[in-house]
Amino acid sequence: MSIDSNDFRDALQPQDALAIVITLLGAAIAIFLPDSIVKLIGGSIAILGGIAFYTTLRARINDRVRIKQKRTTLPPPSFKTRVTTDPKTSATRIRFDDFQERFNVDDDGGEKLETGTKTELREQPQVKTIPTPVATSPPVTTLRFDDFGGGNLDGGEVDVEMGEDDLDEGFTIVGATATPPPEKVSDNTPPAPSEPSQPVVRQPEEEKTPSTQPLHTPERRDKSAQKGSRKKKRRGKQGHQRGSEVTQTSAGESSTISTSEETGSTTNVQAERQEAVSATTIAVDAGAAASQNVVRRQIRMVLDELSPDSEEESFGAEPRAEFVRLVNQVLKGIARSIDGRSIIFFWMNLEKGHFIPEATVTQGGVEVRLGERIKLSNDLVSQIARGGVPEIITNISPAAEHELAPYYKTKADTHSFVGVPVYFRHEVVGVLAADSTEESGFDEGSVATLAEYTLLISQLIRSYAEKFDLYLMRQSVEAFERLHTSVTGSGLKPPEIAALLTRQAADMFDPLFAAVALFDKEEGEWRIASCNAASSELQNHILSLAPDMRNSLAGEAARRADEIYLPEVGAEMQIAPGENLPGGGSFLALPLMASAKCYGSLILGQTTPAAWVARDIDLLRDLARYVAMAIEVVNTNEALEEQLVFDEETGLYNTAFFMGGFDREIDRARDFKTPLSLALVRVETPTSFAPERKWELMHTAVTEVGNLLARKLRPYDLIGRFGEDTFSIALVGRSDQEAYLWAERLRKEIAGHIIPFESRTFSVTISAGVSNATDSSDKSNVINGARQALEKASKDGGNAVVIY
Repeated sequence: MSIDSNDFRDALQPQDALAIVITLLGAAIAIFLPDSIVKLIGGSIAILGGIAFYTTLRARINDRVRIKQKRTTLPPPSFKTRVTTDPKTSATRIRFDDFQERFNVDDDGGEKLETGTKTELREQPQVKTIPTPVATSPPVTTLRFDDFGGGNLDGGEVDVEMGEDDLDEGFTIVGATATPPPEKVSDNTPPAPSEPSQPVVRQPEEEKTPSTQPLHTPERRDKSAQKGSRKKKRRGKQGHQRGSEVTQTSAGESSTISTSEETGSTTNVQAERQEAVSATTIAVDAGAAASQNVVRRQIRMVLDELSPDSEEESFGAEPRAEFVRLVNQVLKGIARSIDGRSIIFFWMNLEKGHFIPEATVTQGGVEVRLGERIKLSNDLVSQIARGGVPEIITNISPAAEHELAPYYKTKADTHSFVGVPVYFRHEVVGVLAADSTEESGFDEGSVATLAEYTLLISQLIRSYAEKFDLYLMRQSVEAFERLHTSVTGSGLKPPEIAALLTRQAADMFDPLFAAVALFDKEEGEWRIASCNAASSELQNHILSLAPDMRNSLAGEAARRADEIYLPEVGAEMQIAPGENLPGGGSFLALPLMASAKCYGSLILGQTTPAAWVARDIDLLRDLARYVAMAIEVVNTNEALEEQLVFDEETGLYNTAFFMGGFDREIDRARDFKTPLSLALVRVETPTSFAPERKWELMHTAVTEVGNLLARKLRPYDLIGRFGEDTFSIALVGRSDQEAYLWAERLRKEIAGHIIPFESRTFSVTISAGVSNATDSSDKSNVINGARQALEKASKDGGNAVVIY
């Protein structure tokens, strides 16, 4: 077996120097020393050293694997194209008019594989197919990609012809062995060795022993051929083929297998494969099966990159971040199929008139304007989006580069461009594009490859849209749940409820500012009740504004109970005169409309134009309505409490009714010159109450003391609830001294009163403050005097009565 000189030089390594030195030393001893025994020893050393060196070098050469850098894309389909030349830029434009019909961009009508039916393949160009008998397959070399897709794919090795160039990206060669030719079937086939070598085969985990069944039954082979044809179309590569002996597509592969079955050669093929399996060797046809397995691995490579690195990464991720990550992985797969400098995916918004570079895989030190809104104009991306068909542009002049490719931050020396529109629900929502520094860097095969990947991106967009809808629904439910939890049973006032709304809007949509305008009953004017802004200076400025309800947008929304949305604010007054708000952004005002009344407006501003879509406005509208109904409930409860006479807990007069009756008693005492005193009585509970039962014990104590007070009063005396634990009593016809004696007797009686609670009993004490109201015409002075006396009694230790 001869060794090629290039192989010999490439296989040499530094550690071989020792073997060479030993061999030369033995040869020198055998030649130059006179003793015959020493000559024999030296010759033996030289021979053994040479044999060891040759064996090591031979094994190393056999283990070397070289793969030709050969493109394996499928033959491009035949497009109907129009070629034009732009007179302004001198760029050549190739337009693909039959793109939608050939690639079926309607995502609702994608291919589906159903049980019991055959998969219909898209129409492909006519390619000459030559059947390749398995029995006459030439020797091939077997290599294993052990680090690819978890180790083993399809349960065997891939047989490919070795070439000269370096390896493809993403593959690691673990080992390689030479597969001998099969046994002799005819006189034309080369002779087979008596004991063929057996390459090591990694098997799937679930198959611990080699199968004794044929590797492929006719039915399985037919299905495998169909799947292979579909996967070859999805991925722009084919397997390496020996010389020009075989030219075969996946469709031709299926027809070859079918032909071999019809002609009766299936038995020989299965017999040979049965022998290969029994010897734990999987020999694959170098033309068809090797190509199919390589394409399978290429597709599996893309799927492995699309799959998350961990289970945690696939759950709980925000849909947009997950979509961007997946699109970036798809672009990496495209970069392995197309020779271009940059592969870019653009979001398109034809309605708003802009596009956004969303993801890119690029090289050469260029910088893409990722995330920036670029207005639609006469650039290449805009023209492809408007036309809805792919285009190839070549010979882009340096003078026209900035106008045709505005997605780079600086000049990028772009000379050719290819772009394919991405469809979703019959509309162009994106453009998948590639550019190159070469003048004619793309052809119809590039369009076909990008077009296949646009179908994958369309499905990713569908999944992203569905996940985003679910994500927004979850966000909406959580927002309403937080509002409901904060409002229910809290006794919040309308400004406090408005603060909850602005906080929710700021957390969900991150606006420049979110504010609520409400009417202040105490001040009798409209004001900004709550605001959340990007900076404290802006927040304080908005809170200081007095909304102009006639001329401002916020006032108009509340006055007309109508929504106002400006995608781009001009010179309009947003809230009030003298406002200092950024212009050029978006503005949104939603009325706080309840069942029959508008209580104000929710105001939002953003620095970017057209910041909110219909889905965002719907959610904000629902939040505004919920807050409006909560404010209406609070106002209704306040109105009902003002009309009520009795306190619900104790059955005594409430504070409002008591104050009205006390005013009348003060007027009567002044007119008829009769004594009148006011006593404030506070219930003091023991500190030994358990915190979790304190509210229940307090409720029981207050109710019991209230009933006792009512029994100790005369029919014309007045008693009411003055606070959570305090009662107010108007003692008609009694001076402050007489009121003091009455309160002292009451204090002693309550201190010795036993109050039952469940299976136990307890007692409480009271403190009282007394004030004379005979000569006073001001109710507030009398109440303040009684309150000061009560506070003094409490500070002195409680269980006491004090006169003001």
